[in-house]
Amino acid sequence: MDFSRHEIALMAMAFGVAMVCLAAWMQHRRKYRLMPTLVAPIPLMIFGFAIALISLVVFILPSRL
Repeated sequence: MDFSRHEIALMAMAFGVAMVCLAAWMQHRRKYRLMPTLVAPIPLMIFGFAIALISLVVFILPSRL
């Protein structure tokens, strides 16, 4: 399959948003559950936000080709 730059950026953006949503759910779940999780949600949220932001910039910038 031949994906364009915009399609790859949209897939990366969806992945980043999904990571942020997963980390928010983990943080919400942590409040109501006594057993702590093994993965801290804040680094996942920051990493997901960075992926989504970079892919948004790639999607918006005009193609140089």
